[in-house]
Amino acid sequence: MSSLNRPFPGLTTDGPRQLIPGCEWHISSLGRSYFVNHNTRTTSWKKPAPDRPAGSLTPECIIEGHSRCIWSLACVGTGCNIVSTSDDGSIRQWIRDGEPVGEP
Repeated sequence: MSSLNRPFPGLTTDGPRQLIPGCEWHISSLGRSYFVNHNTRTTSWKKPAPDRPAGSLTPECIIEGHSRCIWSLACVGTGCNIVSTSDDGSIRQWIRDGEPVGEP
């Protein structure tokens, strides 16, 4: 007795986990997995990878002003100004949107 609801041997029915938004997982009539990426309007045998790693942060602003790497950040006061220190020995203060406070 055959059932259309029975998966192929070795096939999981929940599909590949962690697909990027706008992508779908399908199985061809021959049982091969493929992916539809609606963002790029393409299909592929390979699972689409995200542009950047999952869970990575997107900055609200970029703080520029030190000549070397920033190695420490701290919020100061109720306005949440930011104080940064760098390998170049400098200490700078910034408002939240990345504008410097005072002269370096």
